[in-house]
Amino acid sequence: MSENAYSWLILEPYVQLIEKNGKVLFYNTLSKKVLEFETDVHILPIIKNLTKKQNGYVVRISENTMNHASVMHFVHELRRLFMADIWPVRWSKAKPVNVLPEPVIKYGFHNKLVETKEYLSEITLHLNTEAGNTKTMLPEYGFKQFNYPKKGNKKSEELDLRLIKVLIAELSALTQLKIRIVGSDITKFTSWPELHEILKNQPFSKEYHFLISQFNPEYINIFERNSRLVFIVSEPSGEKIYEKIDLIRSNAEKRFKPEFNFIVENLEDLDRVLVIIQELQLKNAYFKPYYNGHNQSFFDNNVFLDQEDIFLSKPEQNQIFSRKLINENDFGKLTVVPGGDVFANVNDRPIGNLNKHSVNEIISRELKIGKSWKRTRMKVNPCQNCIYQWLCPPVSNYEIFMKRFNFCHIYP
Repeated sequence: MSENAYSWLILEPYVQLIEKNGKVLFYNTLSKKVLEFETDVHILPIIKNLTKKQNGYVVRISENTMNHASVMHFVHELRRLFMADIWPVRWSKAKPVNVLPEPVIKYGFHNKLVETKEYLSEITLHLNTEAGNTKTMLPEYGFKQFNYPKKGNKKSEELDLRLIKVLIAELSALTQLKIRIVGSDITKFTSWPELHEILKNQPFSKEYHFLISQFNPEYINIFERNSRLVFIVSEPSGEKIYEKIDLIRSNAEKRFKPEFNFIVENLEDLDRVLVIIQELQLKNAYFKPYYNGHNQSFFDNNVFLDQEDIFLSKPEQNQIFSRKLINENDFGKLTVVPGGDVFANVNDRPIGNLNKHSVNEIISRELKIGKSWKRTRMKVNPCQNCIYQWLCPPVSNYEIFMKRFNFCHIYP
């Protein structure tokens, strides 16, 4: 066949392509347009060749193949949405040069000992736990789903101040680091005045979390202006909760722009919270759904995504690169609990202990043998077989805790 009977199909480098189980998806990271096709015996070989590294998003197609109806429609749609173009082979003496869009992996990402500053972005310290027999809090499951105080054993437990000092000394050069302070009541931490004075003199971004039911509004003014105060409302219908929220809002709004996290388990909770938010005109209020083992339908109706929700996320090219390699919810983040255990995700096993390991050793262990930071949808079922795996948000604590990795209506 003469060279004049061939064309180059060139896929644009800003287009992401994924093929799974007879379906193929093209995503234009500039326009955010999505194209889906059912593959057939004519289209599938083109897809396979486009994704080969040596081809770099460029394949040669014969005139006979191009004249098949499915291929003609396939190419027409790609060109219509500026995802690809066709060049006659006779226009060039060699194959056109193109770039296959792939993430660049930093040195040290795979198994090498690295400097902490290269990866760590956030660390959460649980100063104290609630006694296990206390009924004023959600059980341990709250801690595993969102930022919430950890349930202790029979007695309340505390994180050793000595460990915190060693940790802060090791991290003191990380000016971009965020430190999140959580506990049943952090102001009742035995060494709270000393710890707070240490934190105030650090360059880190600080975020303090409080159970609003146990917080004393008189403490608001002791916190530095550049810190963030987050109030957890676990009982939206609790006694005098409305008045307490209003008091905190009025006293803290000008200095801190406080955030309110409302924990909801059902539609009744949702309705109560909406009334509070509207009547108090709260500006930084967020819902934290809580899975209690009996409210699956609430999650199905209010948390799960459908196809339209997935498409509305419109990730950028770099976000997709990230989602191919890491879990954006966990990567660069560590959690320390009383006793010194360190987690990359609180639903997984500890990856070290501050009594035995430096932060560098802990991070290196997670990069080498851990699974939390690199838990992508490409590694869990049923997402690994889904063409939307790069468009969906990263795997969440909810999914890990519930052992269900399809918070969507795509796979029932």
